[in-house]
Amino acid sequence: MSIPPPLPPLPRKASSRLALPSWKPVARAALLGAVGSYTGTVLTARAWSDCPLGNDSGENFALTGLMVEMCFLMTACLLVVELSWWALSLPLPVLRWGQWLVPVAVAVGLTALYRIGMQSPVVHPDGSCWEGYPAFPFEPKPGPH
Repeated sequence: MSIPPPLPPLPRKASSRLALPSWKPVARAALLGAVGSYTGTVLTARAWSDCPLGNDSGENFALTGLMVEMCFLMTACLLVVELSWWALSLPLPVLRWGQWLVPVAVAVGLTALYRIGMQSPVVHPDGSCWEGYPAFPFEPKPGPH
């Protein structure tokens, strides 16, 4: 009497569960949002350094408070981009090359929009400048022009 050969293993079913992304997209979005908002704020402060109502005014808290708002806003936008790119790369693994490139490009674009939206002061030939920071990017500047 011979021993029958072992049965082959049963084929595994494909899992119907969708794997969630790791913590890396969230961390990358937070890091790029913080760096972008800080860079935009530094560039804005440099552009307004010659204006009395810019960096030298006693009411400079608005720019620091805006940096926190912009950090949250940029992080939220970058998180949407990160998760969208992750969802696109599930069926198309060839898109995984953009896991760093696309969020960095979006962060640079958001930083440029932030800096452009904060405008620059109009310094008159005699050196006077009586404008203040906009309350939010792309809003009018307070003070006489």
